Amino acid sequence: MGRAGIVGLFYRARLVDGQPAAGDEVQQVEWFTPDRLPPLAFTTHQKILKQWSQEVLARGAA
Repeated sequence: MGRAGIVGLFYRARLVDGQPAAGDEVQQVEWFTPDRLPPLAFTTHQKILKQWSQEVLARGAA
């Protein structure tokens, strides 16, 4: 048998109108500043969001 794995897809988005709301695939939606992200279950998510938050903070966009 082959190895099983997890595939993560990451998107950058911007709210342009309305209020964010949970849909069919999520239980809740919350906003976090890059320097105050909640604990994450997967190390790949931690690495990607850490890199993104460093870029955002370096631009002074947070």
